[in-house]
Amino acid sequence: MQRTAVPMIRAGLVAVAAAWVLGCDAETVIGPEGGVLVSDDGRFSLDIPAGALGADIELSVVEVECQLEDYVDACYSALPRGTTFRLPAEVSYDLEAPLMGDVALVTLTAEGWRTLPDHRVHAAHGVVTGSAMYLSDYELVRVQH
Repeated sequence: MQRTAVPMIRAGLVAVAAAWVLGCDAETVIGPEGGVLVSDDGRFSLDIPAGALGADIELSVVEVECQLEDYVDACYSALPRGTTFRLPAEVSYDLEAPLMGDVALVTLTAEGWRTLPDHRVHAAHGVVTGSAMYLSDYELVRVQH
């Protein structure tokens, strides 16, 4: 009986490994049913709700060189830039190091860099979140008082 169980276990592990690898891909097709777009390092994500997109679109997120002086951590670009949502998507940024001081989640607009108006810092969990209505570049920056 053990000979039968080993191939089944091995097949199950292969299926789990394949699902894990596919889940870590930074490129994915998301459509009207919604979905989550995650960076390769797993620290940046966009949770796109059902109804936010009118059709299936291939989306990706890449780590990019930070453009602002006061950046705190890695910076990301969600592509294709300028893709708009009918409903807000939740941007989530997991910090690699403990949070020191006040930070803001900013995005690049046609007028320049703007703070996401509803960004929230969850210091105890090391996460910063906010809402976005379009794909763009995102950076986490120190707030100067």
